[in-house]
Order: sequence, then C-alpha cells, then structure tokens
Amino acid sequence: MLFTSRIKVLTVTQVALAFLTIILLLTSMGGIAVFEIYNLKKDVENIYKHPFTVSNSAREINVHLNAMHRSMKDVVLSKNAQELEDAVVVVDLQEKMAFENFEVIFDRFLGDKSEIQELHKNFVNWKNIRDRVIALARKGKAPEAAEITKSEGAVHVALLEKQTQSLVIFAFAKAAQFNNKAIANEKRALVAVSVLFVISLVVAVYISFWVVRELRKSRSEAARQNNLIDQNILIARLDSNGLISDISNHLARMTGRQKSELINQGAFNILTGDGGQDEVNQILNIARSGKIWSGEHRRIDDQGGIHWLLTKVHPEFDEKFEVISFTVLCQDVSDKKISVTDKLTGLPNRRSFDATIEHEIRLARRDEKYLTLAILDLDYFKKYNDLHGHPKGDYVLSEVSKMLKETMRRPGDYVSRIGGEEFAILFGDHDLAQARKTLELVCTSIENLKIKHGDSVVSKYVTISIGAVVVYGGDIKSVGELYENADQVLYRAKQTRNTVIVQGSKPAAVSSTS
Repeated sequence: MLFTSRIKVLTVTQVALAFLTIILLLTSMGGIAVFEIYNLKKDVENIYKHPFTVSNSAREINVHLNAMHRSMKDVVLSKNAQELEDAVVVVDLQEKMAFENFEVIFDRFLGDKSEIQELHKNFVNWKNIRDRVIALARKGKAPEAAEITKSEGAVHVALLEKQTQSLVIFAFAKAAQFNNKAIANEKRALVAVSVLFVISLVVAVYISFWVVRELRKSRSEAARQNNLIDQNILIARLDSNGLISDISNHLARMTGRQKSELINQGAFNILTGDGGQDEVNQILNIARSGKIWSGEHRRIDDQGGIHWLLTKVHPEFDEKFEVISFTVLCQDVSDKKISVTDKLTGLPNRRSFDATIEHEIRLARRDEKYLTLAILDLDYFKKYNDLHGHPKGDYVLSEVSKMLKETMRRPGDYVSRIGGEEFAILFGDHDLAQARKTLELVCTSIENLKIKHGDSVVSKYVTISIGAVVVYGGDIKSVGELYENADQVLYRAKQTRNTVIVQGSKPAAVSSTS
C-alpha cells in the first residue's frame, strides 16, 4: 500500500507540473498582451489628455473671444442703460469661461509654456480695451466707444485668434505623434502574442499527449487501490437527504445485504444497527450543523456473530460552506468492546471504569477540582426478578442504563455497570450542592420510567438508591478508599430506599451530608 501511494503522488506531481508549465506560458502570453494593451491605453489616454484637451480648450477660447467681441458691439449699440448692463454681464461671463479653459491648457499643454503665457497676457490686456469702451458707453459717448471697438479692439481680437489657432495646430501634431506610437505598439503586441500563442499551443499538445499516457498508466493502479478500499474499508457516502449514494462492499456485507440493495436506501442500515429513522435524523441533524457525529452500535452479521462498530459521520461542504453530503466511516471495535463493555447494557464494565477513575483522579488533583463518585443500586431488584422473571430484569437493567446515559451526557460524565444491579457514576467540577441536584435528577428520572414493580415497598415503580461522595482532588488518597466511602454512603441510602445521600469529604468547602 505504501508503494502504490508513492506512485500515485508522483503521478499527481507530474501532472501538476505539466499543467503548471502550460499555465506559465499562457500567463506570459497574457502578461505581454496586458502590458501592450496598457501601452495602447496609455497612448490613447495621452491623445485625449493632452492634444485633444488642449485643442478643444483653445477652440473654446476662440468661441468665447468671438462671443465677447459680439457682446462688445451690443454694449456700443445699446439703446438704454439696462441693455448696456445686460451686454456687460454677457462679456464678463464669457471672460470667466475663457479663463477656465486657460487653466486646462496650462495644465495639459506639452509644448513651450511661454506661448500660453503670451496668449494669456494678451487676453488680460484686452480687458483694458473693453473697460475703456464700456466706460465711454456708460457716459453716452457711443461713437468714441464704437471707434475703439472697430479699430484697436478688432486688431487685438485678431491677434488672440491667431495665437489660439497656433495652439490647435500644435495639439494636432502631438496627437499624430501619439497615434503613430500607438500603431507601432499594436504591431509589436500582435507579433509577441502570436509567437507566444504558437509556442503555448505546441507545448500544450505535447503535454496533453503525455498526460493521457500517464493517466492510462495510473488508471489500473487507481482501480486496484479502489478495489482494496471497497473490499476492506467500512465506508459509505450519503446524499443531503441521508440516503446512501455509495457504499463499500465490505460495509454492505456487514449489513448482510448486497451493495445494489442499499443504494438510495435510508442510512439506518449502516448508522444505528437496530435503531430507526428518528435516530438517523438526530445523527444527521448534528452533522448538518457542521459537527462530526461519533457513536457506537452493535450489529449481528449473517453468521450470528456480534460486531461493535465505531461510526463517524463527517459533513461535506460546498463553496458556500453548506452541507451537501456526508461521509460515513466505520471501525470494527468488537475486540475492544468485548473486554471493557458490559454485554447486556453496553455500558463500560468495572474494569474499564476503574481505569477511568484513575485518570479522572489525576486530573482532579492537577486542576484542584472536585470529583464525585456515586454508586447506584436498584431497590428490591432480587424481588423484582423473583416476581417478574430474569428476562424482565434484564429489560429493567437495559432501560435504566439508557436513562443514565441520557441524563449524564456531559463530556466529563461517566456511567458504568459495576455489578449485578449496581451502577456507578463519575463526574467532576461539581461541589456538593451541584452534585446532589444532578443525582436527584437521576433518581427521579429512573422512577419516571414508570416500570411497574409489584413487590416494592417504596414505590409502585422501579426505583434506585444513590450514595455519593464529593471529594476535593487533593484529598483523594486512593481509588479503593473512594469506592469504600461511596459504598458506605450507599449503605445508608438503602436504609430508606429511593433516596439520594451525598457526603462531602472536605468540610471546609462543602457540607457533610444530605
């Protein structure tokens, strides 16, 4: 198996390197294309940002010049003060818009800035001429104002138009320069991308043939490994509804059915042993929450052999982290269960429980916490067996065990069958009051099973007596002493029956009895 795994890893690595080569070539081709496109984009931006912007602004200045010149004629020809002032407002507005275009030209012009400065200076000087005309018009001296407009004003406007036109010519020349550069970049990009495309195509074809050849070699190896998994691993896959979508033949044989019979069937065939769909739904709801469910169940094969399976249900997620399916992995732990598990109840036996106590005592000492050991005894159980028979007695033990497991379900809670009708509970991190409350709940839960007991003098149902000790970790001397103290408290509880007595061994921290 180790050798075949190495072959598989090597093949995957080779395929990855092959496709990485193709990706690098395509990336290079894309990179060059992007670089050249960026250059083209830059050229286009330069054309827009500089020549076109400058030429458009220069033309706008010309438009405003002509509009201002016409408005100056309106100033001279105005018939009243209101018409004169309206014409002046139009002149000022056109002047403001012209100055805005000058700001654009100053920012974007790529030629000699002295040309723009000269044009701007002449535009400012024209204001002196306009102001003189407006002043004469306001004084009623229209002929004198008209003369200045036709002579000195017209000459100045013609000079400004000539200077702005030179800016437009320069901008168009610059645009042509950028355009030629863009054409050259386009040709260079086309050649580079074409060469890389041909190289990538040749390499891709070669690698494709190589990959196909290698995959054919590994296909038979993969099939052999899949067969090993199918025949030796207890594994299945469930869809989002909990139906079996695939299952190994080994797990199918464990259920006593054919693989084809299990496909699209409910998962209770592999998850719960004798359980039903309700139990399966509980398991899948836990897995749907994103947690891995783990549990054990007993299964009897077609030869009558008993198998204990440790089963784990792993949720599988899509890219949105939503559960879309489940993987079920089972492990046959029959050998381990036989040695440490009580056959009737499925609870850990005395041997297993002793090992657990040793471990928990060490933790309690280390963490300086309390540890509670409770011993439970079914009241008048011998009389129950004599009255109802041993099969009924076994049923009682089984039901009591289930209730104990349901009640004591924290990660640090341990329940065991340590004798005929005796059970033990071990849990930590509770003081005497908390421990008493927990054990009273256990006592009440057993009576609430309402299993009729026709020969009990304390209740018409099966009940239990509980004796417990709550011990501070540092005060625990040995497992034997812990058992002995709990047993003595149980003896006192059995004097009353259907009761709970809890004793604390550290009076400074907890009260003595209850």
